[in-house]
Amino acid sequence: MFTINPSDKRAATPLPATELAQMRYTERDLQEWLLAHPQILGDGAIIITSELGTWQGPAGTSVKDRLDVLALGTDGRLIVAELKRGPAPHTIHMQVLNYASMVSTLRVDEVADLYVARQASLGNPIQREDFVETLETRYLVTSATLKNPRVVMIASSFPPAVTSVTVWLKDRGVDISLIKFVPYEFADGTHAVSFSRFFPIPTLEDFRITFDSSASPQGASSASSAAPWNSEAIQWLAANGNLATVTLLDLLAAAGGEPVSSADVMSAAGLTTGQFRGQLAGLTMMLKNQKSGFVSTSAPWDVAWLPGGFASYTLAPHLSEMWTTIRSSPTAATMDEA
Repeated sequence: MFTINPSDKRAATPLPATELAQMRYTERDLQEWLLAHPQILGDGAIIITSELGTWQGPAGTSVKDRLDVLALGTDGRLIVAELKRGPAPHTIHMQVLNYASMVSTLRVDEVADLYVARQASLGNPIQREDFVETLETRYLVTSATLKNPRVVMIASSFPPAVTSVTVWLKDRGVDISLIKFVPYEFADGTHAVSFSRFFPIPTLEDFRITFDSSASPQGASSASSAAPWNSEAIQWLAANGNLATVTLLDLLAAAGGEPVSSADVMSAAGLTTGQFRGQLAGLTMMLKNQKSGFVSTSAPWDVAWLPGGFASYTLAPHLSEMWTTIRSSPTAATMDEA
């Protein structure tokens, strides 16, 4: 890092790095920065809780381990973060893997309880059921995603004993990463700190631009989240969609472009909150499976997330018309009777 003098724009002075300990910052300070800026762990990450230490062994005995930060990524997987305010010790990986093994036992409702408790302590009370719905429909959290948490270690440097094990674990499918921070102190006494990914290192594919075959006529049949829904896919969904999916699309088509809430769908379909969330999650899993034959890997509707974690759905006019036509056909009527 360099400092620039505005009066002499050609002059750049190197700013030497320092240590948090020298500037009298504690590991708790580092933790607070991470809690305030969870994007350090990844774009879209949210904090579930911190200082998590409520564990017990098989015999019910208390386990005195305390996890620094537990977050959630946009992929529905938990993020276990271990922080050190200076160089990482040689055993940091053993510590964070121990936490990951314990976190992998959490259920969706337990994750929701942890988040709701933290928000309440921050003066932002939310309803537990609303956040469970957010977990399952927005973040696509399932028992499977919770069993495979991501592991992140944050320190000012990492010894070879840690980097070697990290590479070995990564080669065997463990989602593990290292984040390095560098503190700086300016001449006027103000401080700064930068965070950067230290591992995994970028590969050539991270920089290469390649031809998008899905945009060509030959690649039009391949699955893409940006691919438009067509009548064939809508017809398949009308014939094979679950009750929550079909009811939601019926209401959206009748709404004429107006939003439809999850409560509207549950009332019309006679579904409980858990049943509605489960059926939408089932649709999402089916869409993500390329063998399903859908032209898009995302749902045909748009979702807006309102304060409190409530979902509001809308459907494009041409899809509303397409759905109405298909649902009013004799084939659709026969399927409904069946």
